[in-house]
Amino acid sequence: MQLSGGVNNALEASPMLEANGSYGLEFYAPGAVTSNSQLAPGLNVSVIGGQSPASIAPGFTRYYTLGYVSLGFIQTKYYRPLQSLLPSM
Repeated sequence: MQLSGGVNNALEASPMLEANGSYGLEFYAPGAVTSNSQLAPGLNVSVIGGQSPASIAPGFTRYYTLGYVSLGFIQTKYYRPLQSLLPSM
């Protein structure tokens, strides 16, 4: 899976996000998008970890472009890299 997001008006791969912020992120993962540019049926995206470092705003996950999925807004709680997003089906 590839995760990218805009931080300080720059696109970064697996970005470090400051605490108590909202960010737009996109990811690419094989099988997440169908051949007709729709999210795969049953796709569920979540942030993993005991003390989850962030949360995904409900209702914002959708197809973005070129096979990427937009997560809409991510609200962060802690300052750490968000490499632990988990798409599952």
